[in-house]
Amino acid sequence: MVSSLVVSSSRFDQIDVTWGAPTMPNGVITQYQITWSPGNGMMNFSSTTTTHSITPLTSNLDYTVTVYAYTAIGRGVSNSAVQRTLESVPIDPVTSVVIATAATSVNVSFNQPATVTGMLSYEVKYYVTSAGPSTAVEQNFTSTADTITGLMPNTAYTVIVTPQTTAGKGGAATVVTQTFMTDEAAAAAVASVTEGTKTADSITVNWAPPAVNNGVITQYRVTWNSGAGNQVVTSGTSHTITGLSAFTDYTVTVYASTAVGEGPGVNQVIRTNEAVPAQIGAFVAVGRTNTIRVTITPPVPANGVLLRYEATLNQDQAECTRFGDTSCTQNRVQSVTANGNTPGVIVFGNLTSFRSYEITVRASTSAGFGPVSVILTSRTTSIAPQGVPTNVQITSLSDTSAIVTWDSAKPVPGNSTYIVTLTAVSNSSDVRTITIIPSTVSLNNSVVFTNLQAGHGYSGSVVQSTSVGMSDPSTSATLYRAPTLIAGAAPPTAGPTTNALGVSPTVAFQVENPCLRKAQLFSEIGGTINQIQLIVWQIQAPTPTTNANVWANVINQNPIVAYQAGTITCTGTASGRKKRALTANNDGYVVGADSTCTTTTVAVCNGPLPSGRQFNVSYIGVNGGGQTSGMTAPGGPFSTSTPTGLEAGEIAAIVISCIVVLLLIISLIYYCVKRRRASGMHTVSGRDNRSFDDTQKQRYQVEASETPSTTYSTTQKKGEI
Repeated sequence: MVSSLVVSSSRFDQIDVTWGAPTMPNGVITQYQITWSPGNGMMNFSSTTTTHSITPLTSNLDYTVTVYAYTAIGRGVSNSAVQRTLESVPIDPVTSVVIATAATSVNVSFNQPATVTGMLSYEVKYYVTSAGPSTAVEQNFTSTADTITGLMPNTAYTVIVTPQTTAGKGGAATVVTQTFMTDEAAAAAVASVTEGTKTADSITVNWAPPAVNNGVITQYRVTWNSGAGNQVVTSGTSHTITGLSAFTDYTVTVYASTAVGEGPGVNQVIRTNEAVPAQIGAFVAVGRTNTIRVTITPPVPANGVLLRYEATLNQDQAECTRFGDTSCTQNRVQSVTANGNTPGVIVFGNLTSFRSYEITVRASTSAGFGPVSVILTSRTTSIAPQGVPTNVQITSLSDTSAIVTWDSAKPVPGNSTYIVTLTAVSNSSDVRTITIIPSTVSLNNSVVFTNLQAGHGYSGSVVQSTSVGMSDPSTSATLYRAPTLIAGAAPPTAGPTTNALGVSPTVAFQVENPCLRKAQLFSEIGGTINQIQLIVWQIQAPTPTTNANVWANVINQNPIVAYQAGTITCTGTASGRKKRALTANNDGYVVGADSTCTTTTVAVCNGPLPSGRQFNVSYIGVNGGGQTSGMTAPGGPFSTSTPTGLEAGEIAAIVISCIVVLLLIISLIYYCVKRRRASGMHTVSGRDNRSFDDTQKQRYQVEASETPSTTYSTTQKKGEI
């Protein structure tokens, strides 16, 4: 048996064998023999050859190498060793490549090459087909099946499988290339979600398809805020959401879907535009004496950033009328800047106390003012009366009752209490007082007094008070009852004859001044008599039934019916025509003293009377209320006569008038005489002198039979002076 057998492989197709001579040759070595299997190869060598390289062999294959030594006798005992040839690069491609796809991975399987040239592994490269081989990713397979992960869904890939051994990769002939498409996956997130056109109640949302194409996009779902009703499905990349609230942040989410499913949502917060605010639902108006403070709670919803609050104030017009106000505040507008959620405060000043005002408010944003609120009514508070009650009047309802009416002090100060007091004119101890609180505040007020003394007059006043203060008493008013005659009173009598009448010469007569004894003529329990009318009529005339006539109506009648010759005021100082009729000491009255009366005068006038007549006189008392008594019993007869005793001024006026008339007459005569002398005539006659008017105005004539001289006469007509 040979010695030192060494078997090695230096190439994938060769085994190198070395050996030594047998240590016990048992003869002369004649040759050596090598056999190997598989392959059943055999070779013989000379006795001097102790090395040999077996080739060609199959790579990466275990070979059993046996060496025999021969003598002449025969073959000795074998010496064997096993040696694997080295690997070589593959020479055949893999076969039957199968790719099982998923969305992000594939399972690649194949059969090994037909020729195994070593311990096989496989270089697997893959890349997105559209990106090219330069982007390939390498992954080694140690078996004929493995999984590639990290792929993109719905993407075309190219895979390259190259077998390899430790000797290296196979050549181009061993490369297998195959393409595949990954499956679709749920959609990726959409890109570029942005806001488009928007209004106070709508938002347009725009977006781009997903940047990563996980498949065919079948739809987009748009949601806003939460709630199943707040979503929409669309195939486009834009959608307008309507029916939104103004100035509100909406979280809009857009989802994309493939046939596999919906991808993740992408959010965008979008705020709707401002709108006008909602109607203000809460505000408070607090009245003070002359102000109203309005506190406004911000409207909900505000629909934007509040800019201003505005309040409009209108005074109650019906109350203005009821209170008799001269002015009525209308459409007064004030505003204030809004400050976030802080209530707005507006103060109306310079208002009238205790008045009702209607107030409305509204708020504004950049979109404008919102709707006006409901009307809130507020009243300023009461004040003390600023004056006294006015227009106090007392009106008789019956002999024993009367109504007192008055106006509140102005301006009407508020809920008032009135103290109304009546005092009998003729009895200061007869005092009646009523305190009333009207149920409705008004300018005009009244109260009825009953159980008054029949026929008595009353004076009254009103005091007004509020919770703040009290007024002074009003100006007094008087209830007058018609004066009555005192039974048995002496009739009118003649006035004093010792006093000058103080009138120009006329036809007149004098009576007493009845004011000096009015207490004996009239009862004044119904009110003070302050005037007395003088009623005059001729004795021949019928007894008068009316005093409606005046001097101008009756002076030319014969007989003269009753007329009012004048009214004597029993208080104060007389003046004008009345003064001319009163005597110097005011103790007599001259009937017919006013020579200035004319027949066209329709007012009462104390004109001159016909001479030589007799007259009766009666009195009628008139109280402060204008109520009259009946006529007193007549006095008389009074006869007309020409008064004497003119006043110095009147005498002087008469003298001057006479002198002027005389001078005019002399001038006229002188003129006439001068003309006749110039014409040769020396007799002046009214009948021959045609320059004279032959009428009743021709009062003065110069007879032709007389020596020229001045002769004149005065003819007094009836009623002339």
